[in-house]
Amino acid sequence: MRLQGFDLSSASTSFVISMKDVECSDEVSEAQAEDIRSQIASSMGLDSPDRILLRNINCQNNNMITADVELVPIEEPTVRRLFKGFGANEDEPTDSFTMFTKL
Repeated sequence: MRLQGFDLSSASTSFVISMKDVECSDEVSEAQAEDIRSQIASSMGLDSPDRILLRNINCQNNNMITADVELVPIEEPTVRRLFKGFGANEDEPTDSFTMFTKL
Protein backbone atom coordinates (compact mmCIF):
# COMPACT_ATOMS: atom_id res chain seq x y z
CA MET A 1 0.00 0.00 0.00
CA ARG A 2 1.29 3.45 -0.89
CA LEU A 3 0.13 6.65 0.78
CA GLN A 4 1.36 9.90 -0.74
CA GLY A 5 4.78 8.50 -1.62
CA PHE A 6 5.20 6.42 1.54
CA ASP A 7 5.69 2.69 1.20
CA LEU A 8 3.57 1.34 4.04
CA SER A 9 4.52 -2.27 3.31
CA SER A 10 7.84 -1.72 5.10
CA ALA A 11 6.52 0.52 7.91
CA SER A 12 5.72 -0.40 11.48
CA THR A 13 2.88 1.05 13.57
CA SER A 14 3.03 1.69 17.32
CA PHE A 15 0.35 2.44 19.88
CA VAL A 16 -0.46 1.94 23.57
CA ILE A 17 -3.15 -0.51 24.61
CA SER A 18 -5.03 -0.61 27.91
CA MET A 19 -6.95 -3.71 28.93
CA LYS A 20 -9.36 -3.16 31.83
CA ASP A 21 -10.83 -5.75 34.18
CA VAL A 22 -7.84 -8.05 33.79
CA GLU A 23 -6.50 -9.65 36.94
CA CYS A 24 -2.76 -9.02 37.16
CA SER A 25 0.08 -8.48 39.61
CA ASP A 26 3.15 -6.25 39.63
CA GLU A 27 4.85 -8.48 37.09
CA VAL A 28 2.80 -9.51 34.07
CA SER A 29 3.51 -13.15 33.24
CA GLU A 30 4.76 -14.37 29.88
CA ALA A 31 1.49 -16.28 29.49
CA GLN A 32 -0.53 -13.08 29.99
CA ALA A 33 1.65 -11.24 27.46
CA GLU A 34 1.15 -14.04 24.94
CA ASP A 35 -2.60 -13.93 25.58
CA ILE A 36 -2.62 -10.16 24.91
CA ARG A 37 -0.73 -10.69 21.64
CA SER A 38 -3.20 -13.41 20.62
CA GLN A 39 -6.21 -11.22 21.44
CA ILE A 40 -4.81 -8.35 19.37
CA ALA A 41 -4.06 -10.72 16.47
CA SER A 42 -7.56 -12.17 16.65
CA SER A 43 -9.12 -8.68 16.61
CA MET A 44 -7.15 -7.92 13.46
CA GLY A 45 -8.02 -11.17 11.73
CA LEU A 46 -4.42 -12.43 11.79
CA ASP A 47 -3.58 -16.13 11.84
CA SER A 48 -0.74 -15.62 14.32
CA PRO A 49 0.60 -12.92 16.65
CA ASP A 50 4.11 -13.12 15.17
CA ARG A 51 4.00 -9.54 13.85
CA ILE A 52 2.91 -8.08 17.20
CA LEU A 53 5.59 -6.96 19.67
CA LEU A 54 4.81 -5.89 23.24
CA ARG A 55 7.01 -3.65 25.35
CA ASN A 56 6.66 -1.90 28.71
CA ILE A 57 3.89 -4.20 29.93
CA ASN A 58 2.55 -2.92 33.24
CA CYS A 59 -0.16 -3.88 35.69
CA GLN A 60 -2.06 -1.01 37.27
CA ASN A 61 -4.24 -1.38 40.37
CA ASN A 62 -4.22 -5.19 39.97
CA ASN A 63 -6.93 -4.97 37.28
CA MET A 64 -5.59 -3.15 34.22
CA ILE A 65 -2.71 -3.98 31.89
CA THR A 66 -1.09 -1.37 29.68
CA ALA A 67 1.52 -2.08 27.02
CA ASP A 68 3.31 -0.47 24.11
CA VAL A 69 2.38 -2.40 20.97
CA GLU A 70 4.33 -2.45 17.72
CA LEU A 71 2.95 -3.96 14.54
CA VAL A 72 5.94 -4.89 12.42
CA PRO A 73 6.01 -5.30 8.64
CA ILE A 74 5.52 -8.72 7.12
CA GLU A 75 8.69 -10.61 6.36
CA GLU A 76 9.27 -11.55 2.77
CA PRO A 77 8.65 -15.28 2.40
CA THR A 78 11.90 -17.15 1.97
CA VAL A 79 12.42 -19.76 -0.72
CA ARG A 80 12.45 -22.45 1.98
CA ARG A 81 9.05 -21.32 3.36
CA LEU A 82 7.54 -21.21 -0.12
CA PHE A 83 8.93 -24.66 -0.87
CA LYS A 84 7.35 -26.04 2.31
CA GLY A 85 4.02 -24.35 1.54
CA PHE A 86 4.17 -21.69 4.25
CA GLY A 87 3.26 -18.69 2.10
CA ALA A 88 1.49 -15.63 3.48
CA ASN A 89 -2.25 -15.82 4.05
CA GLU A 90 -3.80 -13.80 1.22
CA ASP A 91 -6.63 -12.55 3.49
CA GLU A 92 -4.18 -11.26 6.09
CA PRO A 93 -3.33 -7.55 5.90
CA THR A 94 0.21 -7.05 4.63
CA ASP A 95 1.03 -3.65 6.08
CA SER A 96 0.90 -2.53 9.70
CA PHE A 97 -1.31 0.49 8.97
CA THR A 98 -4.07 -1.72 7.55
CA MET A 99 -3.64 -4.07 10.52
CA PHE A 100 -4.12 -1.13 12.91
CA THR A 101 -7.31 0.02 11.16
CA LYS A 102 -8.83 -3.42 11.80
CA LEU A 103 -8.74 -2.87 15.58
